[in-house]
Amino acid sequence: MALNSTGTFFNKLVRRNDLAELKGTRLAIDANHWVENLEFVEPYHVAMGGIPLSLNTAVDAELEKLARYDIRPLFVFDGIKLPPAPPMNADSKPLNSGVQTLGVNQYRRREEAWRLYQKNDYASAKKEFREAGTAVPSSDFIEAVIKYFRQRNVEFFRAPYLSWAQCAWFC
Repeated sequence: MALNSTGTFFNKLVRRNDLAELKGTRLAIDANHWVENLEFVEPYHVAMGGIPLSLNTAVDAELEKLARYDIRPLFVFDGIKLPPAPPMNADSKPLNSGVQTLGVNQYRRREEAWRLYQKNDYASAKKEFREAGTAVPSSDFIEAVIKYFRQRNVEFFRAPYLSWAQCAWFC
């Protein structure tokens, strides 16, 4: 199966349900993916980087959602990063183009946001930064979440390698 069709394949297997269906369960959560999808009140965080000031508030809001349904989470963080596999074509042969397209759209959106900001169109820039998506959390960002989890006695685990693989193994 070609890499670009993997998303389509998995989309057929995934469904959205109400969180109430998980009431009273123990749930392993891919913490890296979870952190990437936290929603912050700071629209310029993507532009400025660093650890957002509203990190604890965002984490608390998500933990409250889980607690409301008596879901006991076990957050699983990535361990050692594996080197990325080279891009392959349909015949499973490495591509030699050297062009990385991952994140190009985000880059263009941020570039447009900065252009709007420089023109003093702050409302449009704010909207564009927010829609550009989040930056990949840095190790400092992840460590800040882990530190906060320790303070709040939230259970977490650092996988030997990939968090999603560890979550699958827990099943």
